[in-house]
Formats: sequence, C-alpha cells, structure tokens
Amino acid sequence: EKAFVGTSLFTKSVDFRLCFFGAHFPMQKLQAVLLNPPIEGALLAAKVEYAKVLRKVLRRFVRWNLADDRTVLFLQGDLNSRTIFDDGVAKDVLQEVLNDTEFLAAINLELPLPLGRWREIVPFESIREMPVTYKLTQTTGSVPMTLGDLLSAREKACDPSAPVRQKSNHTNVLESVGTSQRREWGLTGDPQKVRASHFPAFTDRVLYWAPDSLDRRMTWELPHKGYRVLSEIAGSDHRPVTLEVHLKVEPASRDIGVERHASPISAFSVVSQSIATMISGDSDSECDEQGDLTRRATV
Repeated sequence: EKAFVGTSLFTKSVDFRLCFFGAHFPMQKLQAVLLNPPIEGALLAAKVEYAKVLRKVLRRFVRWNLADDRTVLFLQGDLNSRTIFDDGVAKDVLQEVLNDTEFLAAINLELPLPLGRWREIVPFESIREMPVTYKLTQTTGSVPMTLGDLLSAREKACDPSAPVRQKSNHTNVLESVGTSQRREWGLTGDPQKVRASHFPAFTDRVLYWAPDSLDRRMTWELPHKGYRVLSEIAGSDHRPVTLEVHLKVEPASRDIGVERHASPISAFSVVSQSIATMISGDSDSECDEQGDLTRRATV
C-alpha cells in the first residue's frame, strides 16, 4: 500500500555513506487508534503503531546490509504523523516517539545495529513551532500557518474566569477559529464533521537514523532556519515542503573506538522491553515477506 524507495551515495575519501529513502508511511492502524481510542489512551497506542513502522524500516535497513558505523539513513516524504490531544494538550505523535528514550530503545531492541537512534534534522522545542502541511483544501493555495497559530485561537476563545475549563480537542479548537480565517488557512471542513485523524498536522518532513559515534561528528546548518512550506501549491490535501541543509562531518578520531552490538535485552530497561513486545511480533514477521517494500539503490 505504501512506498519505500531510495538511493545510496558513498564517498571513499572519508568512508561515509548517505542513504536517502522516499517514504509514505501507512495510516490505517494509526487512524483506527485515533477514531476508536483504546482504554490506555490514544497517545500511547499511536506511539506504538508509529514505532512499529520505524522498527520495520530498520529491519529492512539491516537486511539490505546498509546498517553500519559509517552510514546515515534518511527518511523523507509523507511520514503521516498526527496531532493528538492528550488530556486536552496537543501533541505530535512522531515528536513524542523521538523524545521517548524507552521507545527509541525498544525500536532498536535485538537488531544488529551500531548504537544509534532516530532523530529530526530540524529540531522543534514544541508542537507549536511545527508548520501545518495537512489536512488542507485541495482546490486552492492557502496562507502558511503553524500549529501554534491554530492552538492560540482556542486559547483566546477560552474564558479565563470560567470555573471549569473545557479540555481542548480537535473539534473545539477548529470551532474557535473564525470562518474567514479557516478559509484563509485552507481549513474548509466543517469542524463538527472533521475526524480526529484529519486534524491539521505536520506530516511531510525528514528524519534520519545514525550511529551515535557518527552523529557526534555531524553538524547541521539550516540556511533558511528550517522547512519552507509551499502553501501556494494546491492539488492535494498535503502541502509540499523544501528543506535546505548543510552537513559537515568531522574526521573520525583515531582514539575513539566504534563499538557494535546486537542490542542485548539485558542492556535495556524493563519498560523498553515491554514496549518492544508491543511493537515487535507482527511488524517483524511482515517485514520478512518478499515484496513488502521496494528498493532502488546505486552505490
């Protein structure tokens, strides 16, 4: 249903490889969690489903013999992250996974990888800084906005003197935005009918996985401070983004040894082992099936 296609670039002069993959993450299971939240809550369940996909990518990375101490894996495209209201607080699913060390450990558990983790090229202090790239009108362009712009409208509409303040959710946040402002931002759906899975979100972005030893030698520069959303381009309920980055890689220090490991269970906490149980199983076996992902690589 979804794609995973990429190219590898390798330079012998510094023994360094970049693997770029365009990805379209599956949405069916994550959408089911958002529309019918389980008893433990939508955020935890959504993080589990998202972690399954990131682990599945790493398993294929290993199978293709690309996972080593010199290689950085980039994922770019529609990564289908979503905005979730957890006890009235808006959170980005992908950011919540990347900020959770237990989940990151569980994603790597028992995979023959160097010590490493998933990261974002562009750091965000909070969800409020994230640009909205979904779900927007397909017929016309729109004015750029951030999730902070949207959430601020709800905060301004709340009565600070009210004895009980209603928790924010995807419906009342959209209702707090005036009709003309919603139209300007490209939010044309009726707030009462918008599904939780269709609430504005930052879906189109770039991640990378790198060994810790290599990441310490990497420095990112953002000439334009981050993503540029091409809000004027219509034709889809997503908005395309561009991102210019400059990557500097320092030479490897001779006195720093690079240690490989097979992620032994004993090295992880009880919590991360429990999470690993939730995100393994079906996703691991599915990844071993032929034809499940497509790869085009040149080295």
